[in-house]
Amino acid sequence: MIRDLSIKNYRCFEDFYVDGLAQVNLIVGDNNSGKTSFLEAIYLLVNQPKTKNEKVALVDILEHRGEMIEERTHKFTGNNRREISHFQDNYILNNLYYGYPDEFDTQKAYIISISSEKEQSIHSTIRLYIDVDNTLISDLSISFLEEIGKEQELRKYITHSVDKYVPEENSINNRVKVKYQNIKNNYFAFNNEIKNAFHYPCNCNFLFNDHQHKYKIEDLWDSIILEAKEEKIIEALQIIDTNIEKIHLPIKQIPRFPFLKIKGMNHYIPINSMGQGMSKILILGMLIIRSENGVLLVDEIETGLHYKAQTDMWRLLIKTAQELNVQIFATTHSWDCICAYQEALEDIEDKSVGKLFRLDSKYGKLRAVEYKADEISIAINQDIEVR
Repeated sequence: MIRDLSIKNYRCFEDFYVDGLAQVNLIVGDNNSGKTSFLEAIYLLVNQPKTKNEKVALVDILEHRGEMIEERTHKFTGNNRREISHFQDNYILNNLYYGYPDEFDTQKAYIISISSEKEQSIHSTIRLYIDVDNTLISDLSISFLEEIGKEQELRKYITHSVDKYVPEENSINNRVKVKYQNIKNNYFAFNNEIKNAFHYPCNCNFLFNDHQHKYKIEDLWDSIILEAKEEKIIEALQIIDTNIEKIHLPIKQIPRFPFLKIKGMNHYIPINSMGQGMSKILILGMLIIRSENGVLLVDEIETGLHYKAQTDMWRLLIKTAQELNVQIFATTHSWDCICAYQEALEDIEDKSVGKLFRLDSKYGKLRAVEYKADEISIAINQDIEVR
């Protein structure tokens, strides 16, 4: 699990560090305090090359925020080298960096660093080099050059110039910095490395506040059927309506969407007829199962759920996280959601499973204020504002 997190030069985080992260973490803070950016940083950190192409992970973030120069007509897969080579031309990258620079200095390397050191060591670095003398050459750019017939020229140059280069042990996607003006003036590069025994591949799923349909329900459901975990989904749906008995996705229907069997009724009802809360619980239940031995990120977790359902939602998420070894990071600005979270923690023996962190810039630097389960309880009972 991720026990600490360092974020440097990413969006609102100039030099941020938080320690003591738990299995189920609730992140709070003022509007524009960095809650969503915190989740994004974790998403970029854990999406290593062995799992999901890290460029695609960043594209998920950029496209969700609308940080595109023009509307894309096809899905970015990370496999089209020409598309990768023009990454800067398609996306607005300025907002990724602390201070949101209006223009990039052509003599400066812009570096975002996200890392975790405790329990296992994992690093993710995003570099943007504008100066041609600092162009970063990687396996991705070599593959791009193969398409245009210049790879031999590059390989010859590397052979003669970097004979003292020694890759770090156990690193992933090592790369060589070379001076080569004729290849490409600019290069937007990613470098992820894993040290020690970080357990990958990692299932990491990110449920954006207004982007639930990023995931195909039918694909999630089919994988749950294969793993025989349908009962966990029924248990989740019963948080909203205890009369739900079955869920069904007709194979012949295109597009496929869920129907629910209600106790006492002979026919199935479309889930969309039962309100936003039912759909929210369904996607949450599916994604936490899909995140087994991995990470689940949820932005504004309370959205679409009545406050009376939120305690049972947290009970289910905490229990399932413990059963399936899932680490959860969720954000909220709802007092009801915080109260529900605290009530769910009261029900379990090991209260260290959950913590609340408030992102606070009161003293001029963004920091995380930690609240353990007993401190959350005191704050709620004494009506102390923690959001």
